[in-house]
Amino acid sequence: MLLNPRTPLVFGIAATAALAGYLFLRDPLPDALSHAHGQVIPDSDIHSCRRCHTDQGLTAGCLACHTEIAGQLDAKQGYHSFLAESGTRACAPCHPEHHGTEFPLVSVLSWPGGDPNAFDHPHCDYRLSGRHDSLACMECHQDKLGRTFSLAQFPDHRRTHTFLGLTQNCLACHVDVHAWPSEKACLECHDQTVFSPASGFRHDKVFVLEGVHAGTDCAGCHAVPTADSKERSAAKETAGSLAFHKTTGKTCQQCHPDLHRTRWDMECQACHLGRDAQWREGTRGVSVDTHKPTGFPLTGGHLAVSCDKCHSADKEYATRYPDPKAQGYQRRPQTCQGCHEDVHAGKLDHSCSVCHQDSGWKDGHLLFDHDRHTTFKLDAVHRGLSCQDCHASDDKTYRAEGSDCTACHKVQADALRGQARRLQVEPDPHADRLACIDCHDMNVPRQSMDNYARRCADCHNDQYAQLAYQWAQALQRRQAAIEQLMAARDGAWLEQIRKDLREAKESGFHNLHLTRQLYDRMTGVLQVTGNGTAASQEEQTP
Repeated sequence: MLLNPRTPLVFGIAATAALAGYLFLRDPLPDALSHAHGQVIPDSDIHSCRRCHTDQGLTAGCLACHTEIAGQLDAKQGYHSFLAESGTRACAPCHPEHHGTEFPLVSVLSWPGGDPNAFDHPHCDYRLSGRHDSLACMECHQDKLGRTFSLAQFPDHRRTHTFLGLTQNCLACHVDVHAWPSEKACLECHDQTVFSPASGFRHDKVFVLEGVHAGTDCAGCHAVPTADSKERSAAKETAGSLAFHKTTGKTCQQCHPDLHRTRWDMECQACHLGRDAQWREGTRGVSVDTHKPTGFPLTGGHLAVSCDKCHSADKEYATRYPDPKAQGYQRRPQTCQGCHEDVHAGKLDHSCSVCHQDSGWKDGHLLFDHDRHTTFKLDAVHRGLSCQDCHASDDKTYRAEGSDCTACHKVQADALRGQARRLQVEPDPHADRLACIDCHDMNVPRQSMDNYARRCADCHNDQYAQLAYQWAQALQRRQAAIEQLMAARDGAWLEQIRKDLREAKESGFHNLHLTRQLYDRMTGVLQVTGNGTAASQEEQTP
């Protein structure tokens, strides 16, 4: 029989309806979108579906909104690019939808092994290790650094957190407390195990720490927080708070005040080196030329004087190196008192330069002239004497008790008066009758017995000249006999005999009777004591 032309259509509609019913019963319509997608796709019509389910596929729909992921794929950066290169390009397996509003788009399905804390960042060239291993994900992937957490098409919908946006640059997570010019500089000093102290930092690369610098605290050159925990914590969150590169400078003048009293034309290193244990001892560059600007040129004997002789190390800087421009400054070439103690105790009326010159201060270098600089003119007798013959070596005042002969020749003057250390006799007949120059010719430098004999003859007669020779010979014999007796004896008591013998020699013709008595007394003592027998207390007592 012939079918109705509409029969196929009716059967088609019925079959379609039956299939639809079957499919509906087998797989009902998708569940609601996740909360995040539901906010931006509120409708559930076919047009809403097409926003994700495009003709190019679901992944293309995702990337149409998630432009940050698309950008990473194009730039071949980030974890999604790593997955794409590994063969996984679809979004749905890791971020499934239509499981209800409470279903998280980033879930255990998104992580290899299902544990986000076990994620080892395989896409990072810079492997995270050390301190980073103990960090929770949210300690890095959060909004603490102010990154943009909204998609370009939906600026009003800000996400609470994201795993995107971080780079392998340290400053993506860490505050730049050093304000270092180069971002790569972090890894030159720090590793991931211990951030502070910086294990890779070598101060020698930027400034060698040696000598005095080796013991200097960081705060001596850098502005660093104190040990106070609050200040340190605040510093860790403040950019530039530990800007170590912003020091005062690297040259000496940039860090150290110029303590020198004189303007130098030399570099500091001419005298001071960084390796010096003490910079105050930096005198290696001091020379005749460099000392000249101080106002005290080094000449003559000063060339051989060590620095410490004038600049004593135990003094403070201000007194060790006094300011030559200061009022009352005395360290000038002609003001010797600035350095030298006045050993003459102010007893000399002249300035130092009258007698001394800087080629040397003693002996042959002296400019002192006894005739010009004193009231005692040196005659022929005295001209050949040394200073110590008349002046005690420990008496630097060089003040004689007088210009009369008796002021120096006390033994002879006492002998004329009949006095000795341990003996008193009658004065010599010539005492108070003759002056010294009546017997001593001051124009003859070294007078002999002949000179004295002629003087005797001048006042008396030639017979007295012969008597003078005889008396002199007699005294010499007595002296020789005493010296022979002394040679055969020993003991400390002989020192008194030696003093008596010197006194007798000086007494001589000034009182013949006294001199003979002295010789007789010494002879008697030596003969009484015998060989090695000690003298009595009376004999030893002056």
